[in-house]
Amino acid sequence: MSERPSIGPLSFTRRHLILLPILICITALSLSYAVYHRFTEDTIEYVHTLLLESEIELSAGSFLQKLTSRLNHWTYVWCVELLIFILASYFISYLIAKYSLRMEEAVQQERVERERLFTTYKQVVQAVTQGALQLLSPEEYEREYGQDQPLLTLDIQDKSDITHIRDEVDRFLMERLDNWEDPLRSRALLCLSEAVTNVVKHTPGGQILVFIDSTGPRFHVVDRGKGLDLNKLPYMLFVKGFSTGNTLGAGFPIMMRYLKQITVCTSPNGTALVLRA
Repeated sequence: MSERPSIGPLSFTRRHLILLPILICITALSLSYAVYHRFTEDTIEYVHTLLLESEIELSAGSFLQKLTSRLNHWTYVWCVELLIFILASYFISYLIAKYSLRMEEAVQQERVERERLFTTYKQVVQAVTQGALQLLSPEEYEREYGQDQPLLTLDIQDKSDITHIRDEVDRFLMERLDNWEDPLRSRALLCLSEAVTNVVKHTPGGQILVFIDSTGPRFHVVDRGKGLDLNKLPYMLFVKGFSTGNTLGAGFPIMMRYLKQITVCTSPNGTALVLRA
């Protein structure tokens, strides 16, 4: 099952942290230019006023002294505004960094809890079902099936695909398997239809991959949902008719009854069911 990158609050915050120094530099340059522009206009206006004052005779020294005083005033204004801006930028950076750290800790805690639940359920489920139902992590799934090339790939989008996929798979296996006949054939197609129905009902869509190995046909039903809620996993597996979003669907007990083995691999990027008929 391929992993799809996702953009969550944490990566969104990291983007802001990366862009923040650039924004600070741009704003600082803009502020410096604005202060310089204000200083230039004010100085020109001030000099113009001094030169036009006919009532006061100004010596070169007095004129230079007044101009220097004006320059010192604007230098002070610029320094104060720049200091305020730098302090505000550091404060905002501190808040964003603190929020990012808290998000990092929350994500890490959620990951650890999910792995703990997954490990516990994996051992219990395999023992209770005597190996008929297995749970795999995405890494384990990739190691076991990542190199296999499907003989048939069909997309799952809407309800019309349920019948279409059933017919296509049936036709495909009829041409390749001598033992593709009832009751194996009808039970496998029923279970496949249940799995595809669950993808249509609870996820944005997915694919079905068909393989043939030494034990017979193998179907990988992969969806693009948000993954299974591990807190509801016992209800999904052992409570008949239990079906909500992020579950295996109400038809899962039927699949457990008629299939040799079911392997489940789930993550926030989606879920893959490996069905062995």
